[in-house]
Amino acid sequence: MAHSDIQIRISQNINYQRIKSTNSGASGNKQMLLAEYSQAEIDAFREHIDTCIADVSEELNFRNFVLEAYDKIGIKLAADKASVMRKLSTEFPRALMKKVFSLISRYGNGY
Repeated sequence: MAHSDIQIRISQNINYQRIKSTNSGASGNKQMLLAEYSQAEIDAFREHIDTCIADVSEELNFRNFVLEAYDKIGIKLAADKASVMRKLSTEFPRALMKKVFSLISRYGNGY
């Protein structure tokens, strides 16, 4: 099996929900990977795996930060989108506001 094949398999199989639901530190990640890959495959792509896990963790942390900021506003997006986004724009850079809106739309409770 070529290294690129393994890299593609790893990239396709690691996703937000699997990391969130199974992540209990380094041992949780290792057990999750060993369920589908050999130790040799994991060792060959350790740096890539660690980078993927760090990226996913960063995205989850950002999502939680956005949702906490949204909850603090106390206004539902469906009730007054302009006010919600105006208030959030004081906490997030303009370049991230589309992402902030997407996260609230997708994960905000009753948005």
